[in-house]
Amino acid sequence: MSTVRKTNNYDQFVLIAENRPIDYNKVEEMSKVMKTRNLTHAYPIVVNSKSIGSGRFGECDGTQFPVIDGQHRYLAGHIANISIYFLVDDNITLDDIPLAASFQRGWKLEDYLHHYCERGKSEYKSLAGYSRKNGFTPATALVILCGDRSKSVTSQFRNGNLKIATRWEEANKFADCISEISVFLPFAKHARFVEAFLNIFNNEEYDHTRMMSKLEYLSSSFRKCPDTSSYIEQFERVYNYNQSSKTYFRV
Repeated sequence: MSTVRKTNNYDQFVLIAENRPIDYNKVEEMSKVMKTRNLTHAYPIVVNSKSIGSGRFGECDGTQFPVIDGQHRYLAGHIANISIYFLVDDNITLDDIPLAASFQRGWKLEDYLHHYCERGKSEYKSLAGYSRKNGFTPATALVILCGDRSKSVTSQFRNGNLKIATRWEEANKFADCISEISVFLPFAKHARFVEAFLNIFNNEEYDHTRMMSKLEYLSSSFRKCPDTSSYIEQFERVYNYNQSSKTYFRV
C-alpha cells in the first residue's frame, strides 16, 4: 500500500494538459482557507511515479511527478506556501478521474446549513427558521438576510462565518410583503423575483399599499421572468400604471 508523503518542494510536480481546466478563482479561495486550515493530509494529491509518468504524458521527462488528482489543491498549497501531502499511485490514471468525480456530489447550501445548525451555530439556526417559516429556500433567505448572494457572502456561509446583516424587523416585514404578493403571483418566492423585489422594497419611495392595489387588477399581466432586471421592469410598469408621477426602481 502506498504511503502518503509530505513535502514543500512544489517543483517536483507537473500539471497535465489532459486534466480538466484550472479554475483560478477556486485556487485563490482554496489558498486562503489552506493558510488557516491545511487538510491535505486527509485529502492528499494523487500522482503517478516519475518513471510511469514519463511514459504516459508528454509533459513528463522522468524528473517530476505528474499530478493526476488534486491539481487545484496543489496550486492552492503552492500559493499559500504550506506543506502538502501526496500519494504515488500508478494504478490511477487520468481516465479514472472523470469516473471518480461522477460518484461525488458537491455540498449544496442546504447541506452546509444542516451541518452548521447541527453544530449549534445560532446564525444558521436563525436563517433555517426564517427559511422554513416563510417558505423561502436557504439561498433566497440568504439574499434577504445578508443583502445579496455575492461570492463573498456565500463563501462566508460555507466557511461557517455567516453574519446576518438585515434587522429582523425589516426581514419579517419583507416576508409579509412577499406573502401578500404571492396571493396574486404564485412565483413570488422564487429567487430572482425575491432579489428584484428586495431592490424595490429597500427604495425609500416604495409604497407597498400602492403596489398591492395595482396588483389586484394587473396581476394577470405580470409574467414569470428569467432574471432580476426583467422583474424590476414589470414592477415599474404595474406600479406606475395610470400614475402621473412615475417611480423607477432600476439600479
